[in-house]
Amino acid sequence: MTDNNHMKETISDKDEQSDEKGGKAFLLKGGKVFVENEFVESDLLIKNGLIAAIGPDLEADGDARVIDCAGLMVCPGFIDIHCHGAMGRDIMDGLDSIEAIARFKATQGTTGFTPTILTNPLERMRWAAIQAKIAMNLPLTGARVLGVHIEGPFVNPNYKGALPEADILLPNIYEIQLFLTELGDAAKIVTIAPELPGAESTIRLLKKRNIVVSAGHTDCSYQKMVQAINWGVTNLSHTFNAMRPVHHREPGLIAAAIDDDRVYCDVICDLIHVHEWIIKFLAKAKGLDKCIIITDAISAAGMPEGEYTLGGQYVIVSGRAPRLIDGRLAGSVLTMIRGVRNIAEKAGLGMPAALKMAAENPARLLGIFENKGSLAPGKDADVCIIDGRRRVTHTFVEGALVYEMGVTEIVRPNLDSGKEQQNGDNGR
Repeated sequence: MTDNNHMKETISDKDEQSDEKGGKAFLLKGGKVFVENEFVESDLLIKNGLIAAIGPDLEADGDARVIDCAGLMVCPGFIDIHCHGAMGRDIMDGLDSIEAIARFKATQGTTGFTPTILTNPLERMRWAAIQAKIAMNLPLTGARVLGVHIEGPFVNPNYKGALPEADILLPNIYEIQLFLTELGDAAKIVTIAPELPGAESTIRLLKKRNIVVSAGHTDCSYQKMVQAINWGVTNLSHTFNAMRPVHHREPGLIAAAIDDDRVYCDVICDLIHVHEWIIKFLAKAKGLDKCIIITDAISAAGMPEGEYTLGGQYVIVSGRAPRLIDGRLAGSVLTMIRGVRNIAEKAGLGMPAALKMAAENPARLLGIFENKGSLAPGKDADVCIIDGRRRVTHTFVEGALVYEMGVTEIVRPNLDSGKEQQNGDNGR
């Protein structure tokens, strides 16, 4: 167990900057705080947008609001590296839609995400990517936009999934340089099929620019994937979906990715795209340190079943599965908190593993773990609180309280009887 006395640390005075992030201080009192991959009975103090201290018997500063977290889990905020939409809004529709999606994602415990630009005509892709870049610097009302994920257009049409085939192209250094010139440091992830002509030079360029190169929508062989990893590929996009499958005589790129510790595997954890036992197998074979929960959510996330669009394509959602008219799966309606529950409960890996896959691992992939992805003094106060039914009750993004469940809705275990009870916080 972690020593609570060791945990009672504070950030130094030089780290306490003027409050450019969360303006109000919060003391999260008596919760089960997820620290160093285990839950510890502790308090957590948020101040100046940062985690100021973690430890027992912390005192509130001045007018800090105290939130009673008894029986609740205090967790690092989730990071979703693959998201196309929510609440009837599509990332490709621009700034207003991205802001609405960010607000919804915060209600589900997500504190940061990379809006994912779907393969479309190049001009539309560039416009949408620039909109996402602009959203990175807007005032916080929901999850923070951490950068841009460009999915395609340099993918294999044989594994197009729900990407429009007419817009798929061979890798082109000139086109990718245009994207990088316009996006600068906002470009975080590019999904590409490594077996295509011209892929090597594109992957090497992206690696040189410190952009995550993710293999996806691909017919890559085992041998070609081994090469691609050496060129700079460090992730698989929606592992098992829209890619060459594993075969006992031709293992393909999935086996190569599992075998190489430099590579992460992200997975759509809605249990529709991938069976829970396959996810459990992947976690055991690959190791929990390299598995990531993604949603690949489309505009239908958070909405009733019915008719929606994905990058201009008609989609029907039935039984929680979005499909194109021809029956192909077209993203998901998954939220990160449901993905965490699925991993913890249905795949049987437990909450510590699920939280690692939802927060720490994507932060490490993006190179932002120094500031995000776990709870520690001095890091950004990206925090979600989860109740006895594994629902998000509060979400803090960089110290700002951007979501709060109704006071009477919160369910926490009865510490005497082990049963759940409903009550609220004693915030002031």
